[in-house]
Amino acid sequence: MAHELYKKSIAFMGKTPWHGIGVKKEVGQSIESWIKDAGLDFEIKSAPVQFSFTGELDVDMRTMDGKYVLYRSDDGNALSVVSERYNVVQPAEVMDFFVEFVNAGNMELETAGVLGSGGKIWALAKIQEGFDLSGGDKVEPYVLLATSCDKTMATTGFLTSVRVVCQNTLNMSIGANRNQIKVPHSRQFDPDKVKKEMGLVRESIEDHAVHLKTIKGVSLDDKQAVRFFAELLKDPKIDFNTPTKDKSKERSFQKIWNSYKTAPGAENTVWGAVNAVTHSIDFNTGARSANTRLNSAWFGAGARLKQTAYKLSADESFLDEILSTTKDDKAFRPDNIRNEHSLLDDVLSVTA
Repeated sequence: MAHELYKKSIAFMGKTPWHGIGVKKEVGQSIESWIKDAGLDFEIKSAPVQFSFTGELDVDMRTMDGKYVLYRSDDGNALSVVSERYNVVQPAEVMDFFVEFVNAGNMELETAGVLGSGGKIWALAKIQEGFDLSGGDKVEPYVLLATSCDKTMATTGFLTSVRVVCQNTLNMSIGANRNQIKVPHSRQFDPDKVKKEMGLVRESIEDHAVHLKTIKGVSLDDKQAVRFFAELLKDPKIDFNTPTKDKSKERSFQKIWNSYKTAPGAENTVWGAVNAVTHSIDFNTGARSANTRLNSAWFGAGARLKQTAYKLSADESFLDEILSTTKDDKAFRPDNIRNEHSLLDDVLSVTA
């Protein structure tokens, strides 16, 4: 039942999104139709926080000064407790703003929805001018606008992209000031100002294209690729010269390595390594629901790991270091790594 409710909380154009859920829209449908099918047809209301002094329901109720509960207008579901300084951005505001922004900027509204019970609200627009890397490897840039009323994030707009061959989503974070804008809920949402700042975000697409073309041309052998992933999963508290007992990192490496070798569009380059991370997070990460997986991939731990991989791909000193590594077939045979024992121990033994 929960999954069925969530399916009604995403609306999309074109092909079914990688998460496989949502209500398909047709060209020319009204904004009101989008709002309804995306699950955005509610308002966020507020009420003073009250409590029972005696502990008995509705007996000697008292009010907590300066604190308010935010709740949905349609079903009364509580979303969060905030202070009086908190500025709510309504679901309809997000859609109205985004439609204006899209229409003014040669973009196409492609997906919109809510996460969970309404704690996060988002809309995604495709920017018309995609770009091709060598070999017909096409990348399509998008702008994502999201806000929350559960205090997990500011109202945020950022540049993201999708690799067509495998539908991986990449959150770009190099030069973060150019690639995203943030409006804390302590400030009033100013649509005109955000439009201007989002225009600057779009200008960074060219830089993104140049970077991706560069790293697609940087080849990696297996040992060099493993060093990239080991650095990605690195915990400064762990001594990589000794065996690790971190089974979580071991499982993460196995999923990423499998994506590196078998995912659509797999290639032995730095671009291939970055895509192995995004593919693993978007398609192979265990989660309680599609809701949880999407939230992680765009806003949570998965998004942060994608950003780290992207930053590593732009770290010239780090790439110079791993590219100077020569493959030693006697010490490292990735095709023969055994799943039944500590995979990451094998990996780390050749990355010290």
